[in-house]
Amino acid sequence: MENQVISFRKTGITEFDELNEVIIKLTERIFSDYLSLKEFTENASHEIQTPLWVILMNLEEVLQKNLPEE
Repeated sequence: MENQVISFRKTGITEFDELNEVIIKLTERIFSDYLSLKEFTENASHEIQTPLWVILMNLEEVLQKNLPEE
């Protein structure tokens, strides 16, 4: 994902310039939070897949054995 910086031109009106600064800080924070959440979900996905893979392999092994019908 490409990080595009939002920029506004100075208006000379204090309220608009302050609003522009707040919007820039807010979008930077949102992007930072997005990256943190993305990293967390990738790590969580990996941590969940590992035990599931072990369970699946054990199940496959049990299914391959010829078990008595009792």
